[in-house]
Amino acid sequence: MKHVTSILLIAGTFFAAEIRGQGFVYLSNTNQTINSSDWTADMVEIPFTTGANSTGYLLDSVTVLFASNDIPVLMTAAVFDYRTYSYFLSGAEVGSAGYYTFAPNTTISLAAATPYLMVVFPADPFANLPSWNYITSSAVSSVDNWSTSLTDGAAIPLFAISATSIGPVPEPTAVSLVCLGALVFILFQRRTPPNKSPEPTAVAAAVAIHVASRRWLSFFR
Repeated sequence: MKHVTSILLIAGTFFAAEIRGQGFVYLSNTNQTINSSDWTADMVEIPFTTGANSTGYLLDSVTVLFASNDIPVLMTAAVFDYRTYSYFLSGAEVGSAGYYTFAPNTTISLAAATPYLMVVFPADPFANLPSWNYITSSAVSSVDNWSTSLTDGAAIPLFAISATSIGPVPEPTAVSLVCLGALVFILFQRRTPPNKSPEPTAVAAAVAIHVASRRWLSFFR
């Protein structure tokens, strides 16, 4: 049983590597020039639409540029699918100016070609309002048809959204099949019982000779 479990785990590793892609920044405007760093607000909202990958994505993180906050503020994030919120259940204390990255502690799946709202806000609703850097251009860099509905002229945070594409369940590759076959062969080799017939001992040999001699003598009687 132990060997069977090992085979399943190793085979699963091969297939999992084929199913899931690598994390990637799909939407970003961090190459824009900052207009101001004195924007104070209780939260920022980033409306976005996912791309064309038919099997969807797994959200990895959102990165936002903050201005300096004299009193550090514990910030967190959530994704709203216009029905329910998926909270990151993690946060970062924002004090000095710079980019801060928020990554969910739970798996958040994003469907293909679907609108969402990314929200970054203080974990404590009674905390001081954070200060942000912002721009007024809605231009973004996107990959795989991701998009945003930000409006020119508004106070727009500098941000980047990272996700992992989920690939379709693949057909087993030649390498996976060869490795799986080799593991099965090793398993059955180990399970084949060895020949446990004992080697003839001196006593057994003597008994055999004695029995044979008695039969020989009884022949002449």
